[in-house]
Amino acid sequence: MVTDWFNHDLRVRHGLPYTPLRSLQLGGDPEDFLVDEMPAFPFTGNGEHLYLRLEKRKSSSDFVARSVARCLGVAHKDVSYAGQKDTQAITRQWFSVYWPTQAEPTRLDARLATQEIRLLDQTRHTHKLRPGQHGGNRFSMALKSADPVTNRIVDALTDKLDHLAAHGAPNYFGPQRFGRTGSNAELGRLLLDRNPAGFLDAFNVTAERPVARVEDVPFVLRRLFVTAYQSHLFNTYLAERADRFNQRIPGDLLLKGHRSFHDDGSPELANRLSQEELFISGPIFGPKMRQARDEAGELEARILKQQSIGIEAFRHNRLFPRAQGARRPLWFFPKDVKIAPEDGQIRLDVTLPGGSFATVLLGLLTDHYGAVSQTLTAGA
Repeated sequence: MVTDWFNHDLRVRHGLPYTPLRSLQLGGDPEDFLVDEMPAFPFTGNGEHLYLRLEKRKSSSDFVARSVARCLGVAHKDVSYAGQKDTQAITRQWFSVYWPTQAEPTRLDARLATQEIRLLDQTRHTHKLRPGQHGGNRFSMALKSADPVTNRIVDALTDKLDHLAAHGAPNYFGPQRFGRTGSNAELGRLLLDRNPAGFLDAFNVTAERPVARVEDVPFVLRRLFVTAYQSHLFNTYLAERADRFNQRIPGDLLLKGHRSFHDDGSPELANRLSQEELFISGPIFGPKMRQARDEAGELEARILKQQSIGIEAFRHNRLFPRAQGARRPLWFFPKDVKIAPEDGQIRLDVTLPGGSFATVLLGLLTDHYGAVSQTLTAGA
């Protein structure tokens, strides 16, 4: 359900130039994949919320949040962050903690160090961090190739990156979203189908601890599965309009930040799209998602019909949390790209907007995305 659709023919439909490269894989060490989250706004330096810039190695963002809560003696819900970062990596990101007292915590760096978490910076702000509130991520990746790293290879990758920076890269959800076995979306669909027996059978195949009831699966995991299925539907929609993913079609909804509005076809909007002020959006299906019209709306309806599912299926019931729905940009622009050979490997530095996947960018650089995705999904 995850990687079979992302093939050579789809690259051709997206208009991507050919790369003479059989495979492209991250090195096996966390140091080969560095992620640095950029803040979305300046911090005030005062307020009831303590902001911590933390570095983690081979651990999840949720693990860090729980570690911070334990070290400070606060509830897990009082620790917030803007987004999940890759597990098999070294990542730096901001966390906020509701800390109304004026006294700063003592020896926090030493206590976090016991969990292999480094405290890099500390300040305060007037409100907590919310999901999506960051200014993008800076990636630095050491990449291995089955082919010798020649100037021809580096030049070909540079040409493709230049093409993506000029025309946009399709904003697919990456393999991490679908889990180590690629089954997260299938599990989400079983929840949406109100099929507890089918869900339990599929879940227990790979679970470390088999469960007897859906309610025994942690709430956060059930939410992750439903989100994965929503992501699968978005990827399906984007693949369906691959040859026009960065072109307007009648009925499109345009995005400015989180606000969407219908495209009226005017030249003024075309100019704002070219200036990266606006983006054409695709569906994250759910009851509160604003629906496209005309041709774009017909394509969205066709995706749901092909999947034999309706919007009502995403409404909350006892098996899973409510999946509200949203709109997502159909493309992103890689920024500040640097690529060079390094000790027989390729070093790629690039900045991506929040919600876009470096693994997708890597998949676009080679004609063998399956090999890339299998390597990168491990440990996600």
